[in-house]
Amino acid sequence: MTVACQKCTREIPGDQRFCKYCGSLITRDAPDMLPPPQRHNGRLAVVLCVSVLCVAAVGILVIKLTQPPNPALAFSASELQIVRGQQSILRWYATNTNSLRLNGELVPNSGSRSVSPAGTITYRLVASGPGGKSDSKEVTVQVIEPAADPIIQFTGDHDHIIRGQSLTLRWSVTGATRVGLDPSLGPGSLAAEDKRTVTPEQTTEYTLTAEGPGGKAISHLKVWVDARIASTGSTAGTGPLPLPLPAKPTIDAFETALTDSFRQCDVVVLRWTVRAASAVSIQPEIGSVSPVGSKLLRLLQTTRYVLKAEGPGGSVSKPVTIYIAPGNRSSCGQ
Repeated sequence: MTVACQKCTREIPGDQRFCKYCGSLITRDAPDMLPPPQRHNGRLAVVLCVSVLCVAAVGILVIKLTQPPNPALAFSASELQIVRGQQSILRWYATNTNSLRLNGELVPNSGSRSVSPAGTITYRLVASGPGGKSDSKEVTVQVIEPAADPIIQFTGDHDHIIRGQSLTLRWSVTGATRVGLDPSLGPGSLAAEDKRTVTPEQTTEYTLTAEGPGGKAISHLKVWVDARIASTGSTAGTGPLPLPLPAKPTIDAFETALTDSFRQCDVVVLRWTVRAASAVSIQPEIGSVSPVGSKLLRLLQTTRYVLKAEGPGGSVSKPVTIYIAPGNRSSCGQ
C-alpha cells in the first residue's frame, strides 16, 4: 500500500512517516488513524444484549404494575351439617372486587349471615374484579332430618286386682337408647321389649320412660289394688285369688227434653249419657252412637226407642217412649 506525499506528490510506501524525496511529514486522514473496528465487535454485542434484556425486564415490570390485581375470597360456614331447624353461620371476606354476590344476591365485601335451610344446599360466593377478572368459592351445608321421638306401647293384664294377686306388665319401645320403669324393677336400663310380673301391695301407678336421639317419651299405667278380703273359700297359698269382674256399663240418662208428649212432626230432642261402655246403640233406625249425645227427631206416631250399652262387664239397656198425638199428616216433609 502506498500513499502520495502532500507536498511533492510522489508515491511513497504507506508505512513511511516522512517523504523520502522531500522530507515532508506525511499526514493521514482520521479513518486511517482509527484502530481496526473488528477488534471491538464482541464487547459491543455483549453491551447490546444486556441493554435489550434490561429494556425487556423493565417493560414486563411496568406491565405487571399497571395490571389490576385478581379478586381474593375467604368463605366458610360455622356448621357444615345441621339438623333441620338448626342454624349455620356463613362468613366471608373479599378484596379487589367491584361486586360480590352470594347465590346471586349482592352482599358487602365483608359480612356474615345465619341460615336455616330446609334441605341440603350449596352456597356460592362470586366476586367480580377490575379488568373483568373473577373468583368464586362454594360451601355446602348438609341438612339431616331430626330423629323421631321414641314410641311406647305399655300394657298390663289387668288394671284392677285384689291384694296378693299378681299381674304382668308388658312393653315395646322403638327409637330409644334407654328404657326405665318407675317404681324400679332393678338397676340399669330395661330391654326395649320385655315383660315383668309384679305384685303391688297398694294402688300403684307405673311409669315407663324411653329416651333416644329424638327426645323422651313417657307412658303411665295405673293398677288399682282392692284391699278387701278375698271371697269365702279362698286361702292364702292355694293359688291366685279371682279377679273382680269389671263393672257393667251405666246409663245415666236416656230421655226427651222437657216432655214426652208431642204432636205430629214436632221437633223432639232425644239425649243420652252412658259410662263404662265400649259400644252404644239406639233402636229402631238410629243405630250406633257415641256414649254421650243427642238427636233431633220428627215423628208421625208414638215410638218406643231402646238404648243398649255393652262393655267388658256386660250389657244394659233402657227404653224410652215418645208419645205422639194422633193427626192426619202422612209425612213431615223436609
